[in-house]
Amino acid sequence: MSLMMQIFDIINQTISDYKVKKVKRVTLKVGKMSNVMPDSLSFCFEVLSEGTKCEGAELVIQETPLTGRCLDCQKEFTSEGFPLACPNCGSRNTRMIGGTELAIESIEAE
Repeated sequence: MSLMMQIFDIINQTISDYKVKKVKRVTLKVGKMSNVMPDSLSFCFEVLSEGTKCEGAELVIQETPLTGRCLDCQKEFTSEGFPLACPNCGSRNTRMIGGTELAIESIEAE
């Protein structure tokens, strides 16, 4: 719940700069390894939006894959989990470069 409260703080700060009557859609980018459960986000969004400009808005959650970069061949790749191994050269000398993010991708309003 506190995570969604922080998201609402950002939404409110953002829409306060515009003459927004109603938020129609909020799109979140959620990394597969972010330890955030999309169902929980949706539930909290619905509860916290009651009585606000976000009430009735659609929450779209775009899950982003775990991505890595091979430090030997420099190729970027996606992975289903750990350990990260480069599918190009097989090296495990890799670095995770994506999949842990949680970001507001867009806010659509009228």
